[in-house]
Amino acid sequence: MRFSDLGLKMGDVMQLQISPDSDARYPVKLLGFIPERSIIISAPSEQKGHPMFMKEEQLVTLRFVVNNVASGFTAKVLKMRTDPGPYLHLEMPHQVEAVEVRNAVRVNTDFSATIINDTHNSNSMSVMVKNLSVLGGRLESEKKIALISDRLSITMSLNLDDVEKLVTLTAEVRNKGILEQEGGTGINWYGFNFLFTDEEDRLLLKAYVYQEILRSLHLL
Repeated sequence: MRFSDLGLKMGDVMQLQISPDSDARYPVKLLGFIPERSIIISAPSEQKGHPMFMKEEQLVTLRFVVNNVASGFTAKVLKMRTDPGPYLHLEMPHQVEAVEVRNAVRVNTDFSATIINDTHNSNSMSVMVKNLSVLGGRLESEKKIALISDRLSITMSLNLDDVEKLVTLTAEVRNKGILEQEGGTGINWYGFNFLFTDEEDRLLLKAYVYQEILRSLHLL
């Protein structure tokens, strides 16, 4: 996909990786582009707000999400300017890697959560969340905790940019089964769909899933 076909706007926030040997990402903004020649972005800044000096011909990687499409490319720094403010010209890529981020895409997880079966007014029970999407997910438990169509309250902690966010979401069990293990024992698994009642929790879940998708694609 060509850069000009992505639908980016001036001011869109991107992430700049300045070294392949470091996972550090620096937020920058798109200032514009010259078709077939260069992309103009704000210069990355250090923690104290001082602009970082970038050498010409230095390779950098730019990553961003626009219109539910995750994109990224590596390019050379053509020029750095400081007047009227620090900005960079990056070499225009011939093609940009782009992956559509869909609501149904699931990310693998492996963290604990607590659930209450609202249909049967159960006590709180511990489960493992094995995958998540914006629409639903799968959990596992040593105990039988639900029937198909039961409604659950699922409380879990989502790590967003190294900050733990506690959310409680309502879900409906859509399917279930037993995962056989060695020794004749089995783990109960349950597939569920979310029934959103809180917009803030829905947005937190969406942010978490998108974050994990981008990490799996090495775009974050």
